[in-house]
Amino acid sequence: MDEEIGSVMMDVEEELVMPEIPVRPNNAIPVAIGIILILGSLTGALLSASMAISVQIDDSFRDQAGYTEEMNATLDMLQDSGMGISLSIIYGAMSLALMIGGVLLIRKKPLGVKISVFGSSLFLLAALVQVVWSYA
Repeated sequence: MDEEIGSVMMDVEEELVMPEIPVRPNNAIPVAIGIILILGSLTGALLSASMAISVQIDDSFRDQAGYTEEMNATLDMLQDSGMGISLSIIYGAMSLALMIGGVLLIRKKPLGVKISVFGSSLFLLAALVQVVWSYA
């Protein structure tokens, strides 16, 4: 039973066999992920520094900078409740874990994956702490 499909004649007895391509690990993937983690750790360091700086802003600086009432209320909440210091510590630990995990992934050490997962879970914890603490 021959059928013509396009310009190719297909016979019932013929079967198409896919070639087997061996799957090998790509060495560039852990390096690329490690670089992305290091960039993320630098972002976390900026978050940590911004929280630490926001705790140290005093009223005279706020008056000179022309802060609005909403900005003053946010900074007062960060300073009075201790949330600024807590978030600064959590973001700093996250940044350190992501940096170490990224370097270990660039060196192709499997421990880098676990440390990076710990660092990213610290980011989720910081976001959860910030939401709960802000609305509690």
